[in-house]
Amino acid sequence: MKLSLVVYIATGLLGAFASKMRPTTCTVRPLGAGKDDTSQVETAIARCGHYGTTVLGPGEYNITRKMTWDLVSSKVDLHGYLNFIPDVQYWLNANSTYRVVFIQDQASWFVVTGKDFVIDAYNTGGIIGNGQTWWSFYGNRSRSDGDGRPIAFTLSNVTRGTVKNFRIESQPFWCNTVADSSDVVYDGMYCNATNQDPLYAGQNVVPNTDGQRLIRLHILVSQLTRATATGIDTYRSDNVKLLNWDITCGDDCLAIKGNVTCRGGNGIAVGSLGQYVDLPDIVDHLMIEDAKMVRLDPQVQPNMGSGLYLKTWTGTVNGVPPTGGGGGGGG
Repeated sequence: MKLSLVVYIATGLLGAFASKMRPTTCTVRPLGAGKDDTSQVETAIARCGHYGTTVLGPGEYNITRKMTWDLVSSKVDLHGYLNFIPDVQYWLNANSTYRVVFIQDQASWFVVTGKDFVIDAYNTGGIIGNGQTWWSFYGNRSRSDGDGRPIAFTLSNVTRGTVKNFRIESQPFWCNTVADSSDVVYDGMYCNATNQDPLYAGQNVVPNTDGQRLIRLHILVSQLTRATATGIDTYRSDNVKLLNWDITCGDDCLAIKGNVTCRGGNGIAVGSLGQYVDLPDIVDHLMIEDAKMVRLDPQVQPNMGSGLYLKTWTGTVNGVPPTGGGGGGGG
């Protein structure tokens, strides 16, 4: 009896070890127009997100609720788009999003966490944010940090993660954020927030659609910036590399090192710095290479007044964390 029990336990341990060593592949196809793909995507990631490969074929995957991918020693081949439904009131409900980005209490509808993973979208996949619905909704409404507008793509508590050839179409708010992460590489990121509503022609109806926001980002840059439609924001993260970015937005475009194109928006911002008492912001070893700034037709995007600018608060108290006084600072 004892021998049988030992053999059984040993066999179980070997089986568990073998399951980690044996690559697993999960393949998903879109269910079709009007169908909810959230559950099948989550199921595939749950099965193959650790030590396996998840393949999402071409097409649009309708995502109807907040979603987390926990990835460990795995790869995701994203050939299609995650299409987050354009239901503004649903997403503005605090229960419909995550709050993993402490600074300014920002919302996220899609969070990736884990270690040693690669997400490759092959320049044919990524996220559809249906931003036009949001921009038109807020066309004559006030905006504030932490009001629930979702960040399109958030990495949180990631170690040694890579995102490649990823496209984000019409982000409602910030395009990307990295929080509490280290050794992250983005190689190939496209974000496009372009207004198509003739009612707002010649106006910046896509604010806070920043390409990249960098908040307390160490080694490459350490800073805090204001939120609208940014390309990427990073918070309490180390060694984040941004390569081959192409950002069209209505606010700050900030990318570090390598073939960066910013179309419209406010250009590259260092800041805002010094918003919160006793939370110092230190920027050092900032290097920007091969950056191209493109001024768009002012009827499309009238914002760009500078290519690179510094933003700091003036020493006055501007609210308390996490929301504070808007994060803008002075140029």
